Amino acid sequence: MPELGKLLVIIGFVVVILGVLLWTGIGPGWLGRLPGDIRIARGNSVFYFPIATC
Repeated sequence: MPELGKLLVIIGFVVVILGVLLWTGIGPGWLGRLPGDIRIARGNSVFYFPIATC
């Protein structure tokens, strides 16, 4: 059972690191710009509806 706990902690750290990388913008640039996502930009406003990203 202690091995399972260590594995879960390691997986948790990996998920946190990946989340921080995506949050800061270092992650893949295609995420959020898939075909099927609706993005309308006019002037100072942007409407974004992620259909395919979900």
